[in-house]
Amino acid sequence: MTAHDAAPAEAEKWRVHNEFAAVTLALVPHGRGTRLRISAGRVESMGLIDATVLEALTMLSESELAQIVAFATDPGNVLHREPSRTEGEGDAL
Repeated sequence: MTAHDAAPAEAEKWRVHNEFAAVTLALVPHGRGTRLRISAGRVESMGLIDATVLEALTMLSESELAQIVAFATDPGNVLHREPSRTEGEGDAL
């Protein structure tokens, strides 16, 4: 077992922010691998993303990513979540 195989007592966290949003990132053990936990305090949401989804994001153009963001932030779409929604462990992607 290497140092990377051992689960840390407290996950190392990173904060990414700009003038529009702020998220906290952490790697968390999940099954036989890890997932990226993304927490957005302003909208009170959290999700777990696996390596397959992260890899797929790298294949999208800036325009395609902008369309995803526009859809996700549109209050009129059927998937839009209200900030007051609470979830136990968040949605796994």
